[in-house]
Amino acid sequence: MKNILIILSTVFLYSCSGFSSKEIEEKVEENVKLSESDMVKKYNRSKDTLDLLFQNVIQSVRGSSSLNNIQKFYAKEIETLNFIDSLRNALGQLDKMDLNNVENIKENFIKNGLADTVFYKCNEVYYLAEKAALSLEMKNEIKKSNNNLLGNFEQKKQQYFGLNNSLGVSMILYGFQEELIKTGNQLLGEYEKEFK
Repeated sequence: MKNILIILSTVFLYSCSGFSSKEIEEKVEENVKLSESDMVKKYNRSKDTLDLLFQNVIQSVRGSSSLNNIQKFYAKEIETLNFIDSLRNALGQLDKMDLNNVENIKENFIKNGLADTVFYKCNEVYYLAEKAALSLEMKNEIKKSNNNLLGNFEQKKQQYFGLNNSLGVSMILYGFQEELIKTGNQLLGEYEKEFK
């Protein structure tokens, strides 16, 4: 959200300053790249934390009946994160200023079912996380996260993918990744505490 505000503020300030539209566009593009770079760094740190936590948990859980559940969860989590990465990379190739991209995204994500695939994969991660959770409290946290991200699927599909350009959808997908990683870190943290 902070990154979006920076971009909008830059556009506003430069539009009031008498700069040409080309200069404004260049400054916006510069700030977009900076924001994307910050997002990628934060995502990579979060994912590294998830990976490290998983490795620690696997060492602690050996021989436990929970091992299989946590391995299935982690495999699906990584598969889904990588799938979303590939979508974000493809979106990054599109011209962020081209208004036709909104229609192209709507076509691919809504009409051709790419949004359904994203939601299905995320839902699988949540299902496996809930199955692997050790406590009722963790199961409830996972359900809450799932509902916040994926609840009222048809409405959210339109909201997320029906009205946004490539930059907007890329940021939405980044939000999906961050929420999945947060859930993974909470789940693995529960295991770490339980099996110390």
